[in-house]
Amino acid sequence: MIGVYRGPPGSVRNQEFQLHCSMSDRYAIIGFPISQSLSPLLHSTAFRAVGLDATYEPIAVEPKELDRFVASTLRTSFDGWNVTLPHKQRMAELVDVLDESARAVGAVNTVVRRDGRLTGYNTDVDGVIQTLQPHVQGRNNLDTVLIGAGGGARAVVAGLHRIGGCASLNILVRTPTKGASLLSSTGGLVPARTNILSIASPEAFEALSNADVIVQSTPLGMHPKVDDSPVPGFDAFRPGQIVFDLIYRPRTTRFLSTAKAAGATVLDGLTMFLYQGAAAFQLWTGRAMPLDAVRPVIERELSITQV
Repeated sequence: MIGVYRGPPGSVRNQEFQLHCSMSDRYAIIGFPISQSLSPLLHSTAFRAVGLDATYEPIAVEPKELDRFVASTLRTSFDGWNVTLPHKQRMAELVDVLDESARAVGAVNTVVRRDGRLTGYNTDVDGVIQTLQPHVQGRNNLDTVLIGAGGGARAVVAGLHRIGGCASLNILVRTPTKGASLLSSTGGLVPARTNILSIASPEAFEALSNADVIVQSTPLGMHPKVDDSPVPGFDAFRPGQIVFDLIYRPRTTRFLSTAKAAGATVLDGLTMFLYQGAAAFQLWTGRAMPLDAVRPVIERELSITQV
């Protein structure tokens, strides 16, 4: 049944006062904005495929409302949730326990609620490894560039550390303090030759030109702002480079399109999206996500909405 009406349909204030009498397990993804996420389709398809009575809801939560919404609604009414931009780092401060994966990077993208306690995990790391490892396994002395310093970037740092072979890391940022915060949280995971560079500097463009691996972790180029790029003036990609964009919608961003035209090996964010979701599904349900069943559904949706 519906409780006291406190806001427009779909708003945080309205959802806080909805009293659900279903016995279904209840999950969600929170972020701001949230309309671009395919996580509801991913998990709803997986729940149906394995016969679980569970729901998964997208909820737009503004940063100023996050703390209150976690305390008043998520902590009491949901069994678990995913976290996307811009809440991953703050969520690490709101849970009761951090798994090693989240503690290492200072960011949470998956929360499990059991016995009233919230445990935060970072399954983005699994997605990074599944995407990059087949392309860099066994290679050493890799010069790597990471664009961005947010929650996704932290997972990339941890994934690169676990894969190994990274000899240098140049982190390209617009805001130096964010780069410093990234290093303070992940300092034990980066190679000795790690630099923070302004993304608009000549040194950044030189690092991009010389890199073996480039990972783009910002939301620039994500649907619907598909004409954006983190480095719109850079076109010196080359064959032999591995260029990975965490964005999966669209699958080919402007950034990846430029790299592909230059002959680089390009990796979109779909594999990362699927495997981070599969790891979260396992944490919540104790069961493996049926990727063979869900991948075609996601790929079909992306082909329909490709822009």
